[in-house]
Amino acid sequence: MTMVYIHVNALKHGLVKDFSVYKWSSWKSILSNKPTLLAREAVIEWFGNLESCIKAHYEMAKYYYDCEIAIED
Repeated sequence: MTMVYIHVNALKHGLVKDFSVYKWSSWKSILSNKPTLLAREAVIEWFGNLESCIKAHYEMAKYYYDCEIAIED
């Protein structure tokens, strides 16, 4: 999913060792309850619920980096 690709891109390029701590990512806005212009509920709904959204991000991020063929190839 494109959303996961975007969130883990900072990890892919060596800017961070954990995508969830990248300062300029919308990931923290998804997890937050603070007001945002991000369509947080819609993004979470793509995954079913917040728990599934978090799980999918970590699982897909791991798959993305363990895969022998990069998306960019």
